[in-house]
Amino acid sequence: MDEQQDDMVRLASGLLERVQGDAVLNFQSEVIWLLRRDGDLSLNEQEDIWPRQRLAAVSQPFRRATYTYEW
Repeated sequence: MDEQQDDMVRLASGLLERVQGDAVLNFQSEVIWLLRRDGDLSLNEQEDIWPRQRLAAVSQPFRRATYTYEW
């Protein structure tokens, strides 16, 4: 599963480079992995979601912040 998640992050990073606007990458509609709002990219603070090799796959500037869904 880790390899699939790594691939997903690489694909999402490439998409963020090509497509403008707000975006969210979530896991099973429960955990927000990344959020881009008004050009500001935030990656979840959980180290198990974003180990070093995944962080290295993100080519855009980012900050770390954790967001949750309010149901």
